[in-house]
Amino acid sequence: SNLLWLIADNGTTWLPPGTVGSGSPMSNTQCSVDPAGSSLSLAGNVLTFNLRLLFKPAFSGTKRIFLLAVDNAGLNTGWQQIGTWTNASAPPSVVSLTPSSGSGVSQTFSFAVSDPDGAADIGSIYVLVNSQLSGVNACYLAFDRTSNLLWLIADNGTTWLPPGSVGSGSPMSNTQCSVDPAGSSLSLAGNVLTLNLRLVFKPAFSGTKRIFLLAVDSAGLNTGWQQIGSWTN
Repeated sequence: SNLLWLIADNGTTWLPPGTVGSGSPMSNTQCSVDPAGSSLSLAGNVLTFNLRLLFKPAFSGTKRIFLLAVDNAGLNTGWQQIGTWTNASAPPSVVSLTPSSGSGVSQTFSFAVSDPDGAADIGSIYVLVNSQLSGVNACYLAFDRTSNLLWLIADNGTTWLPPGSVGSGSPMSNTQCSVDPAGSSLSLAGNVLTLNLRLVFKPAFSGTKRIFLLAVDSAGLNTGWQQIGSWTN
């Protein structure tokens, strides 16, 4: 039939199949298989089956690869271990900050980060604006992509203020700055996630400040804190 099946997480239910050479991708929690990127060839006594697989972050670590083949008479090879593979997910990376420097009381900043497993694999982004890498008396924000919520930390650097939804939430303020969730936005394109944050800096937060960013993916891998710009209020 030239059909390819992938089993569901429960190990007993086969997902709807795809046609090798043209079918749509199939996925469970561990992997996805691309029938259109797979192929089959026969030469003499040898059949070669090429499978295009993508392993998910939740399926990290070294796995054993087993194979069983059955002929038309029902004779088979028995299960045989024929190899191993390690799924080592790469961490996200910082792409850019726009603008990366300047001055003014208010500004919409665009923070772009990339993940080799796709933009949707990025789980959270942390932005800190201060003269040093400290959340105390800072403009320190956290964004959770899954919930689409944006938090601002209080002056003490430990208490997160009630969040707002990006695209519609109410402004949040501490002594250093305010953030406007309704004036902020999010976009995903390929491997790149761009978070646009509308910030207003308070008079008490005058002077030149450094802008730091940290991004974390769904597997907990992160970019580490990186200084990506500066701003003068």
